[in-house]
Amino acid sequence: MLKKTNKYQTLMAVCLLTLSACSTNETLTDSPNNQGKTPIELSAGIIGENPTDLRAQTRTVVTTDNPYGQSASAFGANTSLFMVIKGDNANTSAAKYTRSIGTVTSGSPEVSFADGYKRYWEDSYSRASKLSVYSACVPGSSTDLTVGGSNTYNPSSYDWSTTAIFPTIAWPLSGTSASQDATFLTNQDLCFSNNVSNITSDNRMVFDTDTKKFVARQMIFHHALTKVTFKIKRGDGFGTGTGVFNFTNAATENIVLKGFNTSGTLDMSTGEFSSIGTADISLLADTRDATADAEYDYVLTGMMLPGSALTSTATDVVYFTIDNNKYHITKAQLATALASKKLSNGTTDALTTDSKMRPGVHYVFTMTVSKKKIDKLTASIVEWETVNADGMTPSNARITVSLLDNGTKKTGNADFDLYRKASTSGTISDVFEDYVWSTGYVPSATPTLNKAILVENTTDSGIYTAKESTVDSNPEWYWPDNKTFYHFRTVMPKDYSVTEDGMNGDYITLAGHIYDATPASSYTDVCWGAPFKSINVTSGDRLTYSLTTGFDNTGTGETPTHQISKAIGPTTEAINMVMFHMMSDVTIQLTTSTGDDAVDLTNAAVQLTNIHPTGKVLMGNGLVTPTGDPTNVSGTVSLESSVYQWHYGFVPQSLTDVNGTTNDVVLTITTTDGNRYIVDMESVVATTVGNNLIANTYSKDSNNKYIINRWYPNYKYTYTFNLKKSGVETISATLANWESVTANSQDVYIQ
Repeated sequence: MLKKTNKYQTLMAVCLLTLSACSTNETLTDSPNNQGKTPIELSAGIIGENPTDLRAQTRTVVTTDNPYGQSASAFGANTSLFMVIKGDNANTSAAKYTRSIGTVTSGSPEVSFADGYKRYWEDSYSRASKLSVYSACVPGSSTDLTVGGSNTYNPSSYDWSTTAIFPTIAWPLSGTSASQDATFLTNQDLCFSNNVSNITSDNRMVFDTDTKKFVARQMIFHHALTKVTFKIKRGDGFGTGTGVFNFTNAATENIVLKGFNTSGTLDMSTGEFSSIGTADISLLADTRDATADAEYDYVLTGMMLPGSALTSTATDVVYFTIDNNKYHITKAQLATALASKKLSNGTTDALTTDSKMRPGVHYVFTMTVSKKKIDKLTASIVEWETVNADGMTPSNARITVSLLDNGTKKTGNADFDLYRKASTSGTISDVFEDYVWSTGYVPSATPTLNKAILVENTTDSGIYTAKESTVDSNPEWYWPDNKTFYHFRTVMPKDYSVTEDGMNGDYITLAGHIYDATPASSYTDVCWGAPFKSINVTSGDRLTYSLTTGFDNTGTGETPTHQISKAIGPTTEAINMVMFHMMSDVTIQLTTSTGDDAVDLTNAAVQLTNIHPTGKVLMGNGLVTPTGDPTNVSGTVSLESSVYQWHYGFVPQSLTDVNGTTNDVVLTITTTDGNRYIVDMESVVATTVGNNLIANTYSKDSNNKYIINRWYPNYKYTYTFNLKKSGVETISATLANWESVTANSQDVYIQ
């Protein structure tokens, strides 16, 4: 039950009715058929805003002509007033009841009664009568209202009945409140009057024995409902002109209000609603005025019962969908927007102390609606192991992401590129899953459509905003709507070519090359990155690399856990990208003894046979595939930091059964003093293998040593061979800076 305190504060217009009557010793104007009875005569008018100090406990009439000191104007249109009149006998406890309908014509203050609807003092208790009048109306409407469970107002007899008539009325008056248009607002604006009664103090109509007249009283009509308006202005990310910024399901919904008070029974004697029901309002009426509301795209208005509490923080309590962008507002956000607002008296809060909406108050909310920008992108690099890229105005950013954030963020001008591939959901969904990511990064018609210009934020180093690279003005990237999700990928170095392959998947190329201290002469350190699902590295979780599905680990026979994130929709959270080196960095170091079996290492030649010289990296999952016919790679060691070594960047590949044959990768070392050494590379074993972010995939031999029979991406291998005239000892293989590998000793004989 709604409390009466503060109930009659309002920002809306109220209606004023004046009741008067001829005394019994005045000339009667009624027809002779009523045998000289005294009719109850009414006049009506509308005044302006209801004073905010009007309370349930001060509803008595202040003056006999106008309780507000304002002049009343006539009703602006034909209005029917539906009344329940109670006559109490001043001398006994008896009471009589009757119903009646009065009509106020446009521009006239007089209330007229059709035949059969006139009521007389003598039919109650004459001069002993104390009359209470309860009335309901819809301003400007003559629609029949059912009061007290009946719409019969013309009884067969003019005599009143001793059967009690309860002054109640159910709302909605007709139809449903779920879909509200302009007609609904006009025909459902329920107003009521109960001040001519003895609710808090006796303000009933009585006979004045001094003046020999029935004392006039004024009926004050109050708006029983709450009105809400949303004014919406178009913000960033939407196009201009027609055909855009439209409600997606305009025929069935615009602003959707869930769980508000939408039905109940009003007791006009107390001014309170009971049997309150909550439901959803899916359509509000378009009330936009082209002149007054020119700055707004939409002005939408609806009515509901008072008393809805604006305390819920749940999403989708108030929401709307424009161009497939779904925006939500919590009830608590509405309350926050009203926190500092007062009614016209300057002291009364717009909401009650328990955050409920008041009757007779028109709440107006304005908002600017924008799309979510792709504006939280960071990049970081972990020394030769990983490169990470982190990647009341309502927002369509709805997606919560939990992505791996590892390593030191990159800062300054971006030296990597960001690509996106779009996926579309059939419906607006926060749980849409899509892992179809192989193609779509470089559409042939517009090669740079899905490639961004990255601009570092001026105040947040390492935070990048994505901008369109095909338009001169470079507008910022937006998610176009809540049905569009993106797969993001990064490629380093900047402007490195991405090849479109609609059948096998878009890819970037790799090429083996010798390392040189001069970057321009060295092999290209190609890096590829994606947003990875969050793992707890501290507790030992690691990413895995699959020989069939790359960094997603969903190949045949493997558990489809999807390490790479599904497509990402509009979100305010950082999109963390993790980038990996796609090459295998290999260093061969040569040492010898100091005794008679020492060999001359100066300008020693090295050759690796059965090497794939090139490869490609699939954009979707980072899988590296060797390409090109196996060939031989040769070089000469040089003395660096007192160590003879040869450094080369290889395409990750198997070291055994190359190209489906029994041809393994074999290392041949030839010294200038005529010694030759042969090493079958798949036979090299290691004691330790790095375990920073990628799980160790090498298996062990019978001696519990790791068999290094393949080069993987993001690994840096260092082989150290101690050459003697009697053979070669493999002392160690280490992975510096990236993942690390340490190999055991083994003998390799001269051939």
